[in-house]
Amino acid sequence: MLTTRIFTVSAGIPADISDFIAETVQKNGGSGICTVWVDSDRATLISYSEDTRMDADLMDDMERAFPARGSYTSAADIELTGARIRCSVLGFSQSFPVCGGQVLLGVHQRIHIVSPAESCSVAVSVMMMDS
Repeated sequence: MLTTRIFTVSAGIPADISDFIAETVQKNGGSGICTVWVDSDRATLISYSEDTRMDADLMDDMERAFPARGSYTSAADIELTGARIRCSVLGFSQSFPVCGGQVLLGVHQRIHIVSPAESCSVAVSVMMMDS
């Protein structure tokens, strides 16, 4: 089953989509693998939810590693190159196990999407592959 939903995100601030994923998985029921993905200028991540500052720290560290105005050789928009590299490192998709209609993540893990360069609408697609 494929489900897609649009979320509005602020630049550089991870948006928690865990409840949407849990609802989608629960509707499907069953067991298997769930994959979540976004388009190429956005990223998905599974992060530790007990300390909300960790997401900000992660994004700050990614910006330091791949700055918006770095000395890139890409012929693409130099303003977006750093953000696109950050998305590539973080990943455009996440896959995780599902059992009995429940997402199997760690106790303190949450699923997020992020747009490093700009505030925008993000299409999040979820595919459940039954075992």
